[in-house]
Amino acid sequence: MIVDLGWLIGSQVALDKEEYERDLDIYQDYERTFKNEIILSLPEGYQAEDLSSFNVKIENEGGLFDCSAVMEGDKIILKSTKSYKTNYLSADKWSLMTEFLDEAYDLTQKKLLLLKK
Repeated sequence: MIVDLGWLIGSQVALDKEEYERDLDIYQDYERTFKNEIILSLPEGYQAEDLSSFNVKIENEGGLFDCSAVMEGDKIILKSTKSYKTNYLSADKWSLMTEFLDEAYDLTQKKLLLLKK
């Protein structure tokens, strides 16, 4: 059984190739943080193959994306935090923001394999 575990944190920004180049500074209304905790009960007779790809952390002066997945009994607990640490970044620091935005999007594309015991 394949589960779209990463997708459960919600939709994330997917940057197009041309969006990696930026000439204008970044202005946001305010700093902000989004947190998720998802608890997935495994179906009886199944076990998760590997959760390591769901454990990621990217942090810099622009922001943070941190995600962890652990097994507790027959439940998978997925926690994620995405923070925009500043309301202003100069255009030359845009890559700091794309770094954690890309990681958040990549997580939404990851699948979890559940195997029958």
